[in-house]
Amino acid sequence: MKKLLQGFIKTTKEQLFGQELPRQGKLVLSQKVMLVKMPEWGISKETLELTFEYGTQTHMKNDIYQVVRKYKYYSVGLWYVEEYRPVKHSRNVEKVCVVITCWKSGVRA
Repeated sequence: MKKLLQGFIKTTKEQLFGQELPRQGKLVLSQKVMLVKMPEWGISKETLELTFEYGTQTHMKNDIYQVVRKYKYYSVGLWYVEEYRPVKHSRNVEKVCVVITCWKSGVRA
């Protein structure tokens, strides 16, 4: 009962005041992102991690989330899905955010 109430309070707080930054969760890159998208757009893993932690998040359909972070001359965006995966050699489960695509675009003044 106590966990249910805490979850309800946390959800209400996020809806009223926005999500707390930086976002928590383990960020995992898909093969397509690592082999195709990152070299194509010239994006590093650190840039994607910063975008995930401090970018503006919007919810899209089918449990896909979009995060965009604007810099001075460009912006970086990514789409991710949340999965719960078992931790090796234990009974625990961890939340993993799998990046399915990313991009970089110029910011227009």
